[in-house]
Amino acid sequence: MHESNFNTTIKRVTLKFGADATSFAPSDGGEALSVNLAIPVVGDSMAEEIIATSESGTPLLPSGDPRIKLLNLGDQRIAVAVAPIKDGLADATESLFKRLFQLFDGRQVYRFWNYVPDINDVHDEQENYWRFNAGRHTAYRAHYGDDCEAMMPAASAVGCSGDALVVVAIGGTHPVTHFENPRQVPSYRYPQTYGPKPPSFARGTVVWTDHDQTTPHSVILSGTSSIVGHQTVGHESITNQIAVTIENMRIVIDQMHIASGSKKSATLPDHAEFKIYLRHPEHADEALAALRAAFAVDPSRVVILESDICRPDLDVEMEGRW
Repeated sequence: MHESNFNTTIKRVTLKFGADATSFAPSDGGEALSVNLAIPVVGDSMAEEIIATSESGTPLLPSGDPRIKLLNLGDQRIAVAVAPIKDGLADATESLFKRLFQLFDGRQVYRFWNYVPDINDVHDEQENYWRFNAGRHTAYRAHYGDDCEAMMPAASAVGCSGDALVVVAIGGTHPVTHFENPRQVPSYRYPQTYGPKPPSFARGTVVWTDHDQTTPHSVILSGTSSIVGHQTVGHESITNQIAVTIENMRIVIDQMHIASGSKKSATLPDHAEFKIYLRHPEHADEALAALRAAFAVDPSRVVILESDICRPDLDVEMEGRW
C-alpha cells in the first residue's frame, strides 16, 4: 500500500489479528498504521496489539524499500515490513533484515516480532523456520560482524498463513541490556540439530531511560516456551509445557527486575501486556489460568492466538512487555 493512503500524522502502529490475508492497512481515518495478520484469534481475546502510540503523530519516513513502512513515533523508531517470499524465505529474510539494520543504524533495536508463513513446513529437508533463521543470522553477521550476538534483542517468531513474512521492529536511542536464561542455552548457540544456522535473539531486554541504567523505560520478555538447555520438555503434555514455559518466564523476569532495582518476585505493573500463542486453541483456558496465577495478569491485556510454534513438538509460547 502506497504511503499516500496513510494520514500525514500517524499516531499509532498496531497489529490486527484474525485477518483473511496479510496486508498493510490504514485505520482510524489513516491515523494508525496497521498490519492485518492471518493468525486466528482464540475466543474473546483482544484482536489488536498496539505496538506504539503518540499523541502528536508523525509522517512516514522514506525506507528505501517498498516492503518496509518506517516512522519515528515519540522517542521510538518503528519499522513494519511485509515481505513476499517469492524468491525464497532465506533470501527474503536476509535482504529484509539487512535493510532493517541499516534503517536502525545509530539506534538500538529493542524488540523484533516475526511472523513466518507455514513456519513448520518442510521442503528439501529444511523447515521454514530453519530457512528464516539462516537468513536472519546471515544478516546479523554481515552487518555487525563477530560481535553480532551482543546486538540481538528480545524477539519472537511464530507461524502465520499466507505467502509474506511479517517483521516488526521497534527501537531508539535509549541504552539496553539483554538477558539470557541460565537454564537455557542461548538461542544463538543452539547446535545444528535445530538447523544449519541458529536463531538470533535474547531471552529478554530492558530498555533504560538513562545511561546509568538505573530506571527502566520498558521491559520486554521474548517469546518463551518449554525448553530446558536446548531441548523441548513435555512433548506429550500441554500442562507440563505450560508449567515449564511459566518457570522460564519467571527466571528471566526475575533477572530483569533485579537489574532494574526491584525485588526478585516484584508484582508486574498494571499495564503489563502478554500474548499466548497456542497450536491447539482448546488449551487457551489452561494457559491463561496459569499465566494469571503466576503473574496476576489482567486477562483483558492478554492476546491469545492460534498459531504454529517454532518447533513442531512445542504447543505453546508466551511473551510479554511493560
